Amino acid sequence: SNTTRKTILENRKAFLDQLVDLLPSDAVHLTITGGEPTLLKWDFIDILKKCQLKFPQTEFLMLSNGRALANTAYRNAFLDALPSHFRLAVPLYASTSDIHDTITRAHGSFEQTMTALKVLQHKVSVEVRIVVMKNTYKRLPEIANYLVSNLPNIKTVSIMGIELLG
Repeated sequence: SNTTRKTILENRKAFLDQLVDLLPSDAVHLTITGGEPTLLKWDFIDILKKCQLKFPQTEFLMLSNGRALANTAYRNAFLDALPSHFRLAVPLYASTSDIHDTITRAHGSFEQTMTALKVLQHKVSVEVRIVVMKNTYKRLPEIANYLVSNLPNIKTVSIMGIELLG
């Protein structure tokens, strides 16, 4: 039910708030991952703001599909809440929407991800993760050319294998 789901989400936010409180403020590195961290919506922005204040010297890596960051209001709030030393890592499965969206099983995901990355590449350290798979490995040069043409300011490109477990 919607009530049960709302309670679970509220508990998740409280849990994450507590977790941030318990972490040492001199932590060298923190990775934010999920699932998808931005599914917490505006609660995630609150958690980032808390991290921004508590961890001024900590290096952050966030793994995200980037889709929620296509929304201008959400993206701007995200950027305002970021800790000082922050890298965003986003997977790209192909250089075309038909292949990317087929792999993600989410129509429009390529367009959302690229909309976000085209802006974010100028605002934050971005790592694009190219996930090599049976149906994409022959397209690596095409993906590389696409990145050079469309995302010239990204900081890092990582070529990743699929993690079969974990």
